[in-house]
Amino acid sequence: MNTKIKQALLKQFEKHRIIFWYDRQKELRADFEALDLEGVEKVVLDNNEFILKHRLLRGQPAQKFLLYHEGAQPDDRDNWLLDILLAYGEFRTDQVSIWLGELELGPEYTDVIKDHIEFYKLTKRVEALKKQVKPNDSLEVVRLKLLAVCVEAPPQLDEILEKLLAEHASDRDEAEKLIGRCNLSAFLWKRVAQDYGYQPEAPNIKDFAIALFQSCYRTGLGGNGLLDSASVVFFKRWKNNRQNSEAFETLSARCADLFRIEQDLEERDYHTLIALDYYELIDQKVISGLVKDVLNQAISIQECKQVVDERRTGYWYEGYKDLYLAIGYASQFLAALSSLPLTMTSLADGVQRYAKDWFIIDQLYRKFTYHVRTASQQTLMQSLSTRIENLYTNSYLLKLNDHWQTFVDQAESWPMAGVLSQRDFFTRCVQPYLERHNKIFVIISDALRYEIAEEFVHLILAKDRYEAEIEPMVAVLPSYTQLGMAALLPHERLNLDPDRGSAVIFIDDEKDTRGTENRSKILAQAAGGVAIQAEDLMQMNREQIRDHIKGCDVVYVYHNHIDKTGDTLASEGRVFEAVEKTLDELLKLVNKLQSSGNAYNFLLTADHGFIYQNNELDESDFLSEPPKKSPGMEINRRFVIGRTLHPHNSLKAFSAAQLGLKGDFEVQFPKSINRLRQSGSGSRYVHGGIALQEVVIPVVSINKKRVSDIRQVGVSIIRGTGKVITSGQLTVKLYQKEAVSEKIQRLTLRIGLYNQANKLISDSQELIFDSTSENEREREKAVRLILSKEADAANNSTVYVKLLEREDGTSFDKDYEVEAYTLRLSGSFTRDFDF
Repeated sequence: MNTKIKQALLKQFEKHRIIFWYDRQKELRADFEALDLEGVEKVVLDNNEFILKHRLLRGQPAQKFLLYHEGAQPDDRDNWLLDILLAYGEFRTDQVSIWLGELELGPEYTDVIKDHIEFYKLTKRVEALKKQVKPNDSLEVVRLKLLAVCVEAPPQLDEILEKLLAEHASDRDEAEKLIGRCNLSAFLWKRVAQDYGYQPEAPNIKDFAIALFQSCYRTGLGGNGLLDSASVVFFKRWKNNRQNSEAFETLSARCADLFRIEQDLEERDYHTLIALDYYELIDQKVISGLVKDVLNQAISIQECKQVVDERRTGYWYEGYKDLYLAIGYASQFLAALSSLPLTMTSLADGVQRYAKDWFIIDQLYRKFTYHVRTASQQTLMQSLSTRIENLYTNSYLLKLNDHWQTFVDQAESWPMAGVLSQRDFFTRCVQPYLERHNKIFVIISDALRYEIAEEFVHLILAKDRYEAEIEPMVAVLPSYTQLGMAALLPHERLNLDPDRGSAVIFIDDEKDTRGTENRSKILAQAAGGVAIQAEDLMQMNREQIRDHIKGCDVVYVYHNHIDKTGDTLASEGRVFEAVEKTLDELLKLVNKLQSSGNAYNFLLTADHGFIYQNNELDESDFLSEPPKKSPGMEINRRFVIGRTLHPHNSLKAFSAAQLGLKGDFEVQFPKSINRLRQSGSGSRYVHGGIALQEVVIPVVSINKKRVSDIRQVGVSIIRGTGKVITSGQLTVKLYQKEAVSEKIQRLTLRIGLYNQANKLISDSQELIFDSTSENEREREKAVRLILSKEADAANNSTVYVKLLEREDGTSFDKDYEVEAYTLRLSGSFTRDFDF
């Protein structure tokens, strides 16, 4: 006891020179006598007040005094030292007074001790409170801090409620019970009633959570909520804080069951739910509605895109991202297919039309199929997938290549005039760099068909300081790996000898093109070059890469993931997943070559393309009558090689000379997209034939510039005439200044209303600006902000709508644009909402 008394007295002497101690119970005289306080003179009050007063004020005006009186404090009329007592301090030795002393609070705070005695029984809680409480805190603020200590949260009502909601979600109630034991429940729920309008007969956190979900859902649907509109601000803040994700998801699921949300949503039009994300079932309802509308073509591309764009900032989007993307690609696919006539005037025209327009159908089909597979929701997407698959196969792939085949049938040689040929790749594409004495890096990705490379162009353009262009090139026939790889090397003649098999290709008579080592020798002899596998290069460090390419003017880098995946029966169904991985690997490869190999000029191309259909093939997709056997004949899924091949009505034949190959053999190709049966091999992924998807391959020219050329799109607040906020909500119009492109990139901002102390007084919303529309009106966006309870304190003052941008690499936001408003609310703003 003596130690506590001494500590408390020393605290008070830090503020006061004179301290009075009235020992009302007459039990602490011994403690007084035992005290040793350096610099403090102890005096017992015993009818010596008159002389002592002179001594205190005149005789020793700088001396510290502890004045002890054994007994109660005299009446004010009889207390000669009353003026000094009032001017200085009194030391009390009851428990309440000791706690007040420890907290450095005056007697006016006695009620926050007496009313909540249980709180102070644990020293840990008192110590935590000492770190927060301030001498000028109001009684209400101190009680709020008591609550904060109980739940281990900052002393703000919303933070306290978030902690209680998290505890409830995990089926615990320790903090809520502690609040009850500390007699703080009434204060807590009074504050909740004041701020959010929650006023049940028996308030508790479980009931509050239920009321919160129910009220915000009703409000979001345009009805009347059970709580004040400020609860929506709290609810959104709680929901959008990812630290609360586990609690939110748990309580959301419970309330969805309690309120039978699934049944409720059955009766609603999904368009009325676009802005809501309180229940996961809402995303499922929106997706289900979108699937049906896209399937029935009851929604335009723009409308579908708007729905998906708005859902992107929703809570559950990441879990359903692949489904949303698949739906978007399906919408684009259906629109593109209906608007693109599949006609041509010649082989060269067909190639150009494919490279300009038709490739997008293959690309959208691939993207749709990939995201459906990734989402693993086959039942939901079955009808739409079936429709896309049937349209792709019958209305596009077959129809297009049937038209193309009519011109192929008339062709007397390959390739056609007027289009870059793969066999001229080195002289037409590589040689010009060497003539200008520029080092060139050639990346050859096996089966990188044209539409994939077109997507890669957009990806590389989105990187800072990169330029890229794509042009079509026609593959040699047959369109398979060994011949295509040989054609890309410097050469004069291509030699395919059926006696040695189609896998053995020589150039210029006896130069073997098989393997990286042989290709490297050919490059070294012809152009001072070298070849390397991408997989090996990615394992090298900077010094190893530079040593490997030192003195080389041309570097061929071979990449193989698409063909390796598709050409294997067990994995051909994952070929579109392989495409996504390839795009990522190619970006990394370009980056590594640039950073480690000092590369600035690149060419990206392929040996061949491919046909892929996601569903199992029908009998009609195979040649009904196989080609007749002949000696030395080699059969592939898309071509036949031999010297004495029998004519076949369903096969187009070319001699070796017509194909620009040395030899006395001929090659037959199934017409259009038909396959030849071949045991042990897949049939959905094929190449080797003459379909446009097999023979139109890319040449992508990439250049790394030395000057930055990337910037983010600009956004501004549309300044209206009304700059006065008179109700509890504010609609702000925003304008994206230009269309987003590869070099003008999307911008993510947050918007909110702030007071002069830069405190948020509304809900805060994340906005993504990435419209590619050239129509200015389509780049406008309206946002409704809901004012929080804190807005009351800012009434009749200037407030600010702020667009905030995240500082790169940090968790901090900076002002992007600020617009001032005058807040002029009449009465309680929570009654001004029109929901």
